[in-house]
Amino acid sequence: MVIGERTPQREHPVAATTLAGEQLRMRVGATLGATLDAELGVHNASFGPGVGIPVIRGLTGTRVRMLHNGLGTHDAAASSPDHAVTLEPLLADEIRVVRGAETIRYGSSAIGGTVEVRDNRIPERAVEQPVTGALELRHDRNPLAHAGVFKVDVGAGFLAAHADGYWRDSNLVDIPGPALNAAAVRDEFGDGVDFEQTVGRLANSDLEARGGAVGASLVGPAGFAGISVATAKNNYGIPPGGLPPHSDIPGQLPAVQRIRIDIEQGRQDFRLGLDTPIEGIERIAAQVARVKYRHHEQDSGTVSTVFRNDVLEARTELDHRLHPRLPGTIGAQWIDRDFGAVGFETFVPPSTIRSLGVFALQRVEFDRFSVSGGIRRETVRTRPLERVRSGIGAIDVTLPRRLAYDAHSASIALAVRPWPGLELTLGFDHAERAPDVQELLALGPHLSTRSFDIGNPNLDNERGNMLDAGLHWTLGWLTLDLDAYWRRMNDYIFLANQGIVYDVEDAVFRAECVRLDRCVSVFGYTQQDALFTGFEVLIGGHWLIGPGELEIEVFGDTVRGYFADDGAGDVPRLPPASFGLGIAFDAERWRVGTRLTRGMAQRRAGRNESPTAGYLQLNADLGVRLPVAGSTRAFAFLRANNLLDDEIRNATSFLRNFMPEPGRSVELALRVEF
Repeated sequence: MVIGERTPQREHPVAATTLAGEQLRMRVGATLGATLDAELGVHNASFGPGVGIPVIRGLTGTRVRMLHNGLGTHDAAASSPDHAVTLEPLLADEIRVVRGAETIRYGSSAIGGTVEVRDNRIPERAVEQPVTGALELRHDRNPLAHAGVFKVDVGAGFLAAHADGYWRDSNLVDIPGPALNAAAVRDEFGDGVDFEQTVGRLANSDLEARGGAVGASLVGPAGFAGISVATAKNNYGIPPGGLPPHSDIPGQLPAVQRIRIDIEQGRQDFRLGLDTPIEGIERIAAQVARVKYRHHEQDSGTVSTVFRNDVLEARTELDHRLHPRLPGTIGAQWIDRDFGAVGFETFVPPSTIRSLGVFALQRVEFDRFSVSGGIRRETVRTRPLERVRSGIGAIDVTLPRRLAYDAHSASIALAVRPWPGLELTLGFDHAERAPDVQELLALGPHLSTRSFDIGNPNLDNERGNMLDAGLHWTLGWLTLDLDAYWRRMNDYIFLANQGIVYDVEDAVFRAECVRLDRCVSVFGYTQQDALFTGFEVLIGGHWLIGPGELEIEVFGDTVRGYFADDGAGDVPRLPPASFGLGIAFDAERWRVGTRLTRGMAQRRAGRNESPTAGYLQLNADLGVRLPVAGSTRAFAFLRANNLLDDEIRNATSFLRNFMPEPGRSVELALRVEF
């Protein structure tokens, strides 16, 4: 795999990385999590080939905010690990991962970081040529897949317009062995459980996706104002692993269960950015997005449940510089959300969620050091539209009329540059997060995740304190990046395995499972104080040799999470430690590279959770810059993943015992820009 892709962004003394250009093109995968999986401190919480959610330093879901040009994606990915993020990596011009002080800008749901995909759907400046664009085509051998994307930007005078579209079709995934980890399945569900095993291929792992957008802006020397309209459709399967049916009719249990997720999302965005002539006020920005999200969970072709998420989000920011050394930003953010489900899997009641946040970021700049800080106050109000939930395992539950939370966050970070090429950073942040709707109100079976989820309306705010230290040194041909962190999460909210199962057909709880196609594990949301520690390190060298540059990198990262109470155990579903070596040679017309990663065994899996074995992953790539006339550019590459065909079970995935990661694969791509 290509190395040298980490591009630090030091606008603020925080950990931030941007992928763009050829490096991004070589990294793009079928999901956002797969695209960022090789980034230090970032891992992929996979749930079949159609779902990949980034995990940043052990945190994911409602703690990592997915952003599209500064506003939330507003899909259902944060509510459950089987729901895909509605961001297509093929469309991205750049992907930015941020941790630390700057996340205050995006609210309590960014307590662990943000992942932002940026594109040009709303043009912000006049086009340099009347027509520009790009076309990219991809073909993969495992799974047998075809994908493509096109972009066109046109403009004249004060008008700029954009159009794009993408498609992705993928067949079943080949795997290097059995789909089910039989020993782990029996350990979780009981020695007497029956299940069906598949070998060499992952059933129900195909997917297809379509989408696109049009946008237009008025642009000028003082700024821009524009709109865009986008649509996204995604249909993917959940690998079965003996999953039970969505039907509650006794006796109707098909031998092979096909659970599929069919997503449709419509989105309209408005953005405004103005450079002001007012002294001390540099820029005023405003954004509004209206999102209508639906996904249908299908049981063997029949729709069993419909999830909806209708959201209006608005934010405004004012960039000021009251003194040449004092740049800063103040802003406000409003989210109005209606969330619910209709059908068999109504494990979360229909609810309205309203939140309002105000924030301020300030920076003090000197020649050899800078200090930045931020504060934020956020209110969150959740109101379930049901008063009583009944008929689930003979349980009747009275829901609260209203749940109200206030969250306060603050951060400060220092960057010192004692001499050229060396930067030392130190940051501290206190962040609070209000519980999300599924953490508060879930109650019922969720068959895609093989779980019966139980929410807790008595949850308090989650409070985190993090200390982050970094050293970034460039000395001639040598570079060193080292980040270490310590985080204490008070009242950390997590989904804990209760050690019992729920029989879907009989609607009763049991100590052990009889048949895997009729029982799911019982999980409950709870709170405990937790500690996280970890580091990321990269040592790189580059030398001019003959016609190009040789690059060598040694890298590694680890995160350790455990509960503060004696005997409480480890935080579940954390990635294992990993380290490796990357070598690449970059010449004028071509680039070749390889990357070897050793993933350690995850033996600290958490209470009632199964460990995962270590693995060795070897990737390689070859890129060629093709000569084309005029301003047209072309880039072709060949990428091979998991060349050793090793069995990799993802410790962050709920499906790790039912689904290994794909085996050996080879992908060919061609991109033309004009």
